[in-house]
Amino acid sequence: MPVYWNGDGGNPPVTGTWFAPGCKRICESTVSQEDADLCAVRQAIECTIDDPPGVDPGNPRPPNRKYYNTVQECTKGCGTGTVEAGTIVSYTQADADARAKGLACKRANARFCFLTPCPLPSAPIGKFMSDAFEVSGGVAPYTFAVTSGSLPVGTTLSSAGVLSGTPTTIEHAVFSVTATDSVGAMVTLACDVFTVGGLIGYWTYDTYSAGPDKLLDSTGNSHDLSILNPFNVVSGKVGNCMSTFYNQCETIADLSGFDNVGTSGFTICGWCKFDATQEGVIALWNCEWTGFYIGMSFSGQPSGPPTPGFVRMQSQAGSEVTATYPADGAWHFYRSWMDVSTGRLKLQIDMGTIYESASEVYPDSGCNRIKLQGSTTPIPDSLNQFDETGFWHRVLTDAEAAAIYNGGAGITWGNPAMP
Repeated sequence: MPVYWNGDGGNPPVTGTWFAPGCKRICESTVSQEDADLCAVRQAIECTIDDPPGVDPGNPRPPNRKYYNTVQECTKGCGTGTVEAGTIVSYTQADADARAKGLACKRANARFCFLTPCPLPSAPIGKFMSDAFEVSGGVAPYTFAVTSGSLPVGTTLSSAGVLSGTPTTIEHAVFSVTATDSVGAMVTLACDVFTVGGLIGYWTYDTYSAGPDKLLDSTGNSHDLSILNPFNVVSGKVGNCMSTFYNQCETIADLSGFDNVGTSGFTICGWCKFDATQEGVIALWNCEWTGFYIGMSFSGQPSGPPTPGFVRMQSQAGSEVTATYPADGAWHFYRSWMDVSTGRLKLQIDMGTIYESASEVYPDSGCNRIKLQGSTTPIPDSLNQFDETGFWHRVLTDAEAAAIYNGGAGITWGNPAMP
């Protein structure tokens, strides 16, 4: 059995150390360091303390003077350890408090628990993910295992506690991880992670086909949109763009890639340009799922001096968010998304102010329709142009959206910065 010595002594005592008479002899063989310290505390309270070795004879301490610690707390690892007042005795107040603090930290460190917060960050399918589970306390080394539920399809948990792999399925994975230390102590963490879709469709407007007319998806996911009317291809924000008085692109053969955004949320980003005196309502996009739809439109102002227009996102249930759109006839970047963590529609123009709707619940359901660009009540000579539109089956981060915006210059498909 190992021998533990109380905090007032050593093995053997070194020059200048001291302890309450009789305490070390009683406490030197306890089964743990904490027991040794507590034993010394109990004994020392009853002892008369003499000056320790090395005290300056010219400045003797008052005989039998005792100093007791104040309440000491220490937060480390998974919790907080506490040593109550009056349980550590010393020749000085500072020493009593310091030793009590050390004991409080020792107690805090002894707790065995997970440090990893859950749920884990959302992970896009098709991209490698890696998250490490961490614990505090116990006796290293540790081993980790999944003890209930299922990890995201395409991932594994190593015995060292690293969850890694490339998710292949959009899902909400719920599971428990158990850590076991080297002496058999165990602690379990209930955890979950959403695996969400990546970039589902991206339309540059540089590539289209005739007969039948289709706007081609650059991602390789074959989400080509049927074009209602032929459109003019002119120089756009990046490369070419769609320039039209009235048009819309819709109908995808396989809409399943757009299913179940109620769990993951979604983002649609793109560039648009309107006449400075644009009138009427122009649909930028519309998406329909079983049970709800969300659309975004531009509303031009009545005839007269150029005034700001409005870009508006609306849902079937009535949630709405509106942002002012500059009436300058120039290209502007819109970022529109459904954030399921708050249940709100959000809208941002040129990476400026983020506007949001009231909270709403969006169910998971199948996608029925995707429509990009359209016109409902434009005046005949209203010109609208669209470029570089992408649909993500998740909420893009601010940094990802900023990379697409690229300081106002924009990027196109194939750029490494494209999330």
